Amino acid sequence: MKFASLDNNIIFERLFSERDILSAFVTDITGLVFEPSEIRFQDSIVTRSDNADSFALDCTANDLGQSRIIGIMRFFHISESDFLSYFHAMIKSCHERTDMNKPTVCLIGILTSRKSTGLGLSLISSVANEGKSSHCLLRINPHHPDSCSDGSGLDDDPSADSQAYKGWLELFRQSLIGGDISRMNGNRSIIEKAAKLLDYEGFTENERNEFREQHGYETIQRLRGDRK
Repeated sequence: MKFASLDNNIIFERLFSERDILSAFVTDITGLVFEPSEIRFQDSIVTRSDNADSFALDCTANDLGQSRIIGIMRFFHISESDFLSYFHAMIKSCHERTDMNKPTVCLIGILTSRKSTGLGLSLISSVANEGKSSHCLLRINPHHPDSCSDGSGLDDDPSADSQAYKGWLELFRQSLIGGDISRMNGNRSIIEKAAKLLDYEGFTENERNEFREQHGYETIQRLRGDRK
């Protein structure tokens, strides 16, 4: 059984529309306890007060209980990681202008290029972590040599959380290279659930045609450098 690739919008949304998966991923990666109350995809962020410019977040989720917003963006090449700081600043600015609650913003960038060697970008880098109660920006590199799980598996004991992110990075890496789903056996139950959602054989032929078409559209966008 082969993975479908997370560099496709349809596949990406299938995974992160599951609240328990998004919650576990954010908690494991950031160390923040996160329970999403609302999940949106391709959410437009206006970068100017006159609404003349904007960009889209791949996934946005609100945690109203803690007045926190989590954003997830995929970036195709290591050189694009520098733009994440700009996007993070724009998201904060947007919510400071329009949201009375002034929520804290955590942006997670995921490197998706299947051709990347992973060199030049650390496994998980905190670009602007201002404390657990404040804004944060993280870049994730599933292609880094240290991203592979040690194969021992992690149970659901919270004490294992310090290494829990390794399973997510291996899941992403296997998805991006079209790897074998059986490689995720023995992981935590939430990651095994995520792996099953990304099983290429689990999609109907119509769904496969749809994300093939989406992949072609995204390739054109990427060549144009169009994030909107």
